[in-house]
Amino acid sequence: MEKRLTTLLVFALLLLPAISAAEPAFVFKQNNQVDLCVEIFNENLSLATEATTCFLILKNPQMNITIPSKLMKFDSPGRFCYDINASKLDVLGEYPTTVTCNSSIDNLFLSFTTLITPTGDATPESMLIVFAVILLVMFGISCLFLFLAFRIEDSPLKTFFWLASFIFLLGTMLTALAIGYNINPVSAINKVILGITYVLGIITFLMFALVLIGRIIAAMDMLREKKGYER
Repeated sequence: MEKRLTTLLVFALLLLPAISAAEPAFVFKQNNQVDLCVEIFNENLSLATEATTCFLILKNPQMNITIPSKLMKFDSPGRFCYDINASKLDVLGEYPTTVTCNSSIDNLFLSFTTLITPTGDATPESMLIVFAVILLVMFGISCLFLFLAFRIEDSPLKTFFWLASFIFLLGTMLTALAIGYNINPVSAINKVILGITYVLGIITFLMFALVLIGRIIAAMDMLREKKGYER
């Protein structure tokens, strides 16, 4: 019972980034110049006027400041804009965005998330179900390999299943993070599967090489013993 609860808890933690990501205020295409515009209201709900000065602060997904408090242009009552160069939006993911405004009436603060994707569209809700199934399958394979690692006594196979379980679990975590932060989930899944296949291929080759070397050494020892017996 405790093992089942532990398994469910681990899977829930893996899914947490995918279901807890905040809804972005803006979604733009990667490497595209955009005109980011926001609506600013005073505390009395009146539209901010040209007398108000607003500044934009933009951080990339690595939390590095790419736009350090730059003045936004007044477009119309309550509307302020800033042209963001394409080079500032070259990384996929969520950009924490802050707008601060000063006027003779109020000091205003606005914080939201700007999402950069390959297509300029957010991940459709229907795709989230597909991604959840993929995560479930990957996590299930990890649990299966872990179960086999506990059951099998043979040392090479036991090591193989331990490593395979760890790799699939790590791949599941990376995929969940990519989905949660909208870092091109389809591309992320493809890369994770390719990486898992490559690493498992290397592990399998090494395991078979070790077994083959062991068999060759054993065969040579038998030949030596046989020749010594004949003499």
